[in-house]
Amino acid sequence: MARCKSLAPAPLRFRNCLPVALAALLSASALASATPTAAALGNCTFPLNYDYLDDVPVWRIRLVVRTADGENSGTDDPAYVQLNGTHDKFWLDYGGNDRERNSHQVYDVLDPDVVTAGDIAMIKIGKSGNDGWGISSVELWINADTQPIYRSSGSSVFLDSSSGYSNSVILSNLFHYADEWELRDEQCAIPEELGRESLESIIEASLGDSLHHDGSFGVSKSTYSYHADVYWKQLGEEAVTVTRRSDSTHDLDLDLGMKVTYDSFITSPGSDTTNLDVDLKLTWSCSDGSIEVTPNLQDVDFHVELSGLAGVVSDILGLFGFDVDDYLENVVESKLQSRLRNSFDGLNVDLGGYLHGCSVDDDGNLQLDWF
Repeated sequence: MARCKSLAPAPLRFRNCLPVALAALLSASALASATPTAAALGNCTFPLNYDYLDDVPVWRIRLVVRTADGENSGTDDPAYVQLNGTHDKFWLDYGGNDRERNSHQVYDVLDPDVVTAGDIAMIKIGKSGNDGWGISSVELWINADTQPIYRSSGSSVFLDSSSGYSNSVILSNLFHYADEWELRDEQCAIPEELGRESLESIIEASLGDSLHHDGSFGVSKSTYSYHADVYWKQLGEEAVTVTRRSDSTHDLDLDLGMKVTYDSFITSPGSDTTNLDVDLKLTWSCSDGSIEVTPNLQDVDFHVELSGLAGVVSDILGLFGFDVDDYLENVVESKLQSRLRNSFDGLNVDLGGYLHGCSVDDDGNLQLDWF
């Protein structure tokens, strides 16, 4: 359970010191249930000195989507959400098989342009591809409130690329609040603890979006080329695991999959699909009001066995001292290092001068020390 202290800075300062990039970190649960509850942050209160609902600071956003129970309602297509017109699509991609028929998912959403509730201009949900998706209901939750800020009403919608349908829907163009949502003091101002499960959830959300934008890479030379696609392994296992390494570091284990295709001037393309196990060390630094996390790649474990003629040529080149598999592994490791580092940039935030230290406890939770 997260522990929070009641610290009530002025409204403007609060908006500046809790950007939404930290949003999904500020909870103690991994969002295992369909409906978020205030218990996720413990019993924390602070005065809400705002005249309008639009001024309520937003430090966490969760989207609850229920897939309909009709035939062909489930989809394997990538899906996204947009909360305003200024930020890119945020792709909803967690490990495991989601958006199945008659199921629900809770997604953390990171949008740096949503600082207060009034910054939510719309709720647009869409997908790519031609595998239709039936949506029975959508809810949007902010912070640790006990009621959603938005709840869809009416019949289900069906997203599809075929004639007569659309691959996206704007559920609320002129954003309005759910009837039951109102100002209340059940918000948590500043956490004293960021739970281990919360760290896993935000990392999974951030990396899932990053994989969609930047999960493919390749090299093309005059004599050869290769291409790699990285994705969640989709085996129903925990895709992200965080454990304590030291007082200031976590070990992070990512269970991914990868398809590598190799081609050269003397072969037809050969490919292989492999499990990709990535181990990183996360180093936390908290001082002068800022919290920073630095990922360092520790180990990348995968093995590529190219198919077809490319595999034969790979074996022949190995006899002359050139190991194609080792070369691919070294290049992929280098590419992964830069992409993983980029995906953590949004977690380096300035909290406005209150924070002066942090440490990782025995259970893997990040303890924050405030002035």
